[in-house]
Amino acid sequence: MDKAEALAFFATGMKAIKDTFSALKTAKELLPDNRNKVEISKTIDEAEHNFKIAEAQIAQGLGYEICQCKFPPVIMTNVENIGDTKIFKCPECGKKFPELDNMLFAKAYTT
Repeated sequence: MDKAEALAFFATGMKAIKDTFSALKTAKELLPDNRNKVEISKTIDEAEHNFKIAEAQIAQGLGYEICQCKFPPVIMTNVENIGDTKIFKCPECGKKFPELDNMLFAKAYTT
């Protein structure tokens, strides 16, 4: 299995987990309002928070950049390549990495 196939499987698995959290939240709303519902809600929120942290760690391990504009961190997506350099962009804040101005300056300075 090559890296692209592995990433496709990873994305499919992450979507399935996100869909599970969505279903749990929908089911929670069917419960009567009481202390149990509040506890279930807290547990689901905590599990979802932990999942997002794990998702970011796995993505970083697969070579993706992570934006720290919020917590849990946001996975940046590869939007273009300049030569051998991958340019990533945060879907939340729009920040790019590496910053193009710094990259262009570095190229001009070293040539």
